[in-house]
Amino acid sequence: MVGATSAQISSAEGINSLRNASLASTHTPRPCLHSTLNAEARGRNASSSQPPKSGDKASLQVPSDWPDNVVYITQNLVAPSVPDSIAQQYVLPPCFSSNSESIAGSSTPASVPQATHNDGRPDTLYTTSIQQEISLAIRPIDELTPWCADSYHSTSRNLTCHPAAGSHGLFAAQEISPDTFIRPYLGVLHTKTDADFHSTYDLSLCHDPRLSTPPSDSSEDVTKQIQALSLEEKRGDEHDATALYLDSRYWGNESRFVNDYRGIALKPNVEFRSFSQLQDGVERFQMGLFTTRLVRKGQELLINYGKSFWVHHDQLQAEKATKEVSASVPVKQPAAKAKSLDPIQAMLQRSRLRVSKTAPSNPRPPHQPNTRS
Repeated sequence: MVGATSAQISSAEGINSLRNASLASTHTPRPCLHSTLNAEARGRNASSSQPPKSGDKASLQVPSDWPDNVVYITQNLVAPSVPDSIAQQYVLPPCFSSNSESIAGSSTPASVPQATHNDGRPDTLYTTSIQQEISLAIRPIDELTPWCADSYHSTSRNLTCHPAAGSHGLFAAQEISPDTFIRPYLGVLHTKTDADFHSTYDLSLCHDPRLSTPPSDSSEDVTKQIQALSLEEKRGDEHDATALYLDSRYWGNESRFVNDYRGIALKPNVEFRSFSQLQDGVERFQMGLFTTRLVRKGQELLINYGKSFWVHHDQLQAEKATKEVSASVPVKQPAAKAKSLDPIQAMLQRSRLRVSKTAPSNPRPPHQPNTRS
């Protein structure tokens, strides 16, 4: 990856920041200011905010073309809706070592929630040298960015350029082999209670039954609860209290820039897979970005967002269209109120009304006296 500029080094001071100056104080989800896990993340930033010197251990840096309104993070941050005792399972700082034998050890597959990587065994994938090992580039998308004009999704939607034109995309800065770990998907860990309906960066992580049960100090009970974790969506219960999500709209890493393949390529070249990694003797469950086939240098990394994303996308588009229509309709001016009559005038008006109702319909003409000759 290209070396960090002085501007990037300055902006790197905001790594793992719990505050985002571009957001209103009422925005959710946002990192909890009282979380011990979030405080530890800020503490680690002190050792990674400057580029490593010669001979020093590698550290993660803010990538080039990083947007100003997004905080770059190196581990998941925790929202107030998730207690630290539960969130610890899903917070994984990058490891300094890449030696999987000394870090990973052995594990029973049942102790992680249906992990799809390495048969559920913990492995050291996320390290501080990942940016050097797997080099990526964040690039703005415009009308000249390559896309697939002949694909079904392009012709059915009448696309005339890259469907993500005007935003950003994630590109390979080197050739990447199949089944390669790219990056973890990082964001703010939260539940449905503080979800952002308008976010298109919210990833369903898993269902943790501990969120619906009282905390237990028994190590045996905790082990059973961890083994009961599930990645399956619970249909029919959109507000399930056990569901955990990662929102990278305003706090995230490189993975947030991966676009859906529709209209860009015939099929995706990366996918989300769950994996576990040991940290301080504790298995940390994560969602990561993995290649599904060979990716050439310069190619865009593309994924399948899934049907649920596009349902949500259509809802947001419908809401936007409704607001635009409402804004274009002229507001009717309220009718002017009739002037209130003086009480005496009102009484006279009622009297005239009664007289007009009681008067004969064909009144006789007034009497004309006979004139004498």
